[in-house]
Amino acid sequence: MAGQLGGLASLAGVNLGGGNTDKTTIALEILKSRAFIKSFVEKYDILPELMAVEEWNRGTGIVFNNELYNPDTKKWVREVEPPKQPAPSSWEYVKVFRDQVLQVTKDETTGLVTIAVNHQSPGVAEQWVGWLIEEINNHMRERDIQEAQRSLEYLDKELQSTSLSDMQQVFYELIEKQTQTIMLANVRPEYIFQTLDPAVVPEQKAKPSRALICIIGTFLGGFLSVGFVLIKNIFRKNGEK
Repeated sequence: MAGQLGGLASLAGVNLGGGNTDKTTIALEILKSRAFIKSFVEKYDILPELMAVEEWNRGTGIVFNNELYNPDTKKWVREVEPPKQPAPSSWEYVKVFRDQVLQVTKDETTGLVTIAVNHQSPGVAEQWVGWLIEEINNHMRERDIQEAQRSLEYLDKELQSTSLSDMQQVFYELIEKQTQTIMLANVRPEYIFQTLDPAVVPEQKAKPSRALICIIGTFLGGFLSVGFVLIKNIFRKNGEK
């Protein structure tokens, strides 16, 4: 019976566990995928906030770079060489989002996942994290429901075509598992990622580090000063000769 269950499950596309990549790992890879990021940016219409922010301050909020984007007309005005267009392409903004904005880490010991967003505006960073978690949970839920429904269609068709009681029992077992998948997906809002520590608006800059800037600035200033003095002494000695 176990052999029949596993064999028919593989034919129907049913996941019974055992050696398969866990859903959390799949969800993390989807979260960083080009298709998911492109859909996310387009759905929430956040391209200007992603690609054209010059600075942020508590008084005026987000300040856009007027050489790239006009917030009054909502038009892209950046000057680029063909084949690029004034509006950034998905090739451009997906790379920026993936490399500079999205930060995903997984603790291999506990399995806990941390999702963070780097942005000039702390409010935008907090909002995007919430949207990302909601979207990846919805994406994985819809994905699993669709797979379970396709499996149910296949299993129901095969069940109707067999008269063997043992085979019917196998099909009923598989149908029950897929029905459970659909039920759990529909009743759990946080389907894959359950939020343990919600995102908050940060009150302190993540980067650049002011202390590091001061240290590097002091070091470079001292180095240039010493170099200037040495060069000046060399020229003075050459002049005396």
